[in-house]
Amino acid sequence: MLAFRVRYLLGRVAAADVSRGSEKDRGEWPPHPDRLFSALVQAWSDLGRPGRERGFLERIEKAGPPHIHAARATPDVSRVSFVPVPDNWKPYDRDPNTKKDKPFPVMGAMRIGRDRKERRFVSQAVDLDVREPHATIGWPRPGDHDAWSAGDFEAAECLSRLVGYLGHSSSVVAVDVVREIPAPAWMPDEDGTLLLRVPHADRLATLERAFEAGRRPPVSTWQPYGQQLRKSSNPTGPWRDAIVFRLVGGPHRLPLVAALQATRSLREQLKDVFRRPPFNEEPPEVVSGRASAANGHAKTQSPHLAFVALPDVDHAHARGHLLGLAILLPRTLGGGARRRVFAAIAQLAHLDLAGIGRWHLERQTLETPLHGLLPETWAGPSRTWATVTPMAFDRDPCDLHGEDAETGVRLACTWLDLPAPTEVTLSSSPFLLGVEHARDFPLYRPTAATPRRRHVHVRLEFDEPIYGPLAIGAGRYLGYGLCRPIRGSAT
Repeated sequence: MLAFRVRYLLGRVAAADVSRGSEKDRGEWPPHPDRLFSALVQAWSDLGRPGRERGFLERIEKAGPPHIHAARATPDVSRVSFVPVPDNWKPYDRDPNTKKDKPFPVMGAMRIGRDRKERRFVSQAVDLDVREPHATIGWPRPGDHDAWSAGDFEAAECLSRLVGYLGHSSSVVAVDVVREIPAPAWMPDEDGTLLLRVPHADRLATLERAFEAGRRPPVSTWQPYGQQLRKSSNPTGPWRDAIVFRLVGGPHRLPLVAALQATRSLREQLKDVFRRPPFNEEPPEVVSGRASAANGHAKTQSPHLAFVALPDVDHAHARGHLLGLAILLPRTLGGGARRRVFAAIAQLAHLDLAGIGRWHLERQTLETPLHGLLPETWAGPSRTWATVTPMAFDRDPCDLHGEDAETGVRLACTWLDLPAPTEVTLSSSPFLLGVEHARDFPLYRPTAATPRRRHVHVRLEFDEPIYGPLAIGAGRYLGYGLCRPIRGSAT
């Protein structure tokens, strides 16, 4: 492998997300491979465009999407400044009385009247003390059967020494060449949730033509990436990825007991997206949980999207309110159906609760200031799991804390292709700080024509670590029975 290791020397990343157009209100992390490639092209031009380095860049652009490792960065901060526009300034103004030009008065070092435009500057912080590099971008090989040559490494080292920044010029970096990439890594994955710009064949020529014409180059190819799969035989739940939204604004904080109302509203809003242009169709089975009209709209037997509420729980100062919502995608969802679901989810902008208010849905990507919104917070692995929303029984037991209730919990786990837990603890009281008593949650009712289901908090012990996210019971597709891994029980 030939990889470029990037360290941000000032601890700041100033690079705007180009998918936002001219807004520049969101940062880019990890650095997109095409941004690094453009910096290498700039270094090559500064060297006088030597032939060996050009050949290396052409092999890079044809080598396919690289592998990426990125350390953690803080959430982006977008600041507004009013910047003087140097090419739109007249130092004199015409006096309406004398019809003569007169200079503008001076305020400090700048004349009043000089045109200033609003600009946004977005930045993020990275840890200067980490031992690992902040980002590493590497290509396994230049072709299907070729290996990187000694000349390729020499050309890469020559170019990397001249790369002084990535993104804005305040993102000062040091770049060197290594032969391996740390784990875990982001890998090209057509079903991945992270879109990054990557160089493609003829990208070098495209950048040259744009430079000669004095214009910005077109945006490069977008490539989906997914987290490197765990090399483990441990059991996993039926969901693979979580699309997380943070609740912003709104009249007040939503309590955890409002989770069912919030998830139902989010599901209905996503179904409405499919009924509007450009889709103009009934929600697919993976969204609605119902089979097609030809099958009588019966309840589907296949895994489908789960809508869950993510609360502030399990720490000393937990308040128990909802931090955000997440849509869990089943592992079996792939190909075109997965991309259509992503396209529909991208149109979700607000959570509307009738009679309560509206919250903005802010999509969370790799980084978030809130531990409760990180997908790994809910993914484990762990041998011990406890519910944050009570589990609703598929069949009401005679005794909520009796043997038949424990049997119902074990069956709920095996229906998800998980092993039966070795120990089940049932309680109306919560097992985690910040969680409400089970009696405070509204009873789950699948449809208006079905009876309400009783529920209880559950603590599960397994023989081996289980990977989540994990939700069990009758209301699992609407966030009831959502479990959180207990810290310190991964082995």
